[in-house]
Amino acid sequence: MTKIIIGNLVGKLEFTEAEIQNTQKGLDQAGVILPNFRGVNKHFEPEPEPEETEEERIERELGECGFSIKRLQRAARGAMVRLRLGDTVEELWSYEDEVIQLQAAIRGMFARMTYAYDAGRNTWAKEVGYSKPRVRK
Repeated sequence: MTKIIIGNLVGKLEFTEAEIQNTQKGLDQAGVILPNFRGVNKHFEPEPEPEETEEERIERELGECGFSIKRLQRAARGAMVRLRLGDTVEELWSYEDEVIQLQAAIRGMFARMTYAYDAGRNTWAKEVGYSKPRVRK
């Protein structure tokens, strides 16, 4: 059996009402019953998409803007860290005089420790009878 493929003929052929009636009479006399194609369109029409709920719309729009939202969050976190850092620096500047005094006290302590160590070493050396070699000129 040979398969015949008929393309879309809409708009390509035109028939008069008399031609259609004569053809139908001939088919009726021959006893040929053509299939009824009424209502076939409903099987080919796409089903309407379900309505999107408000939650689904929000979820979809947030998903589409995900990268921008993350970038904004990073910028906000960075700004908050910089503000806290600024507050910390301001607080440290308010204690500047106390920090200077603490640094001076620490330097003095280290100087006294170094002097005491050297003095103790010299005392020990004198006790064991060691004297520095004299440098000849």
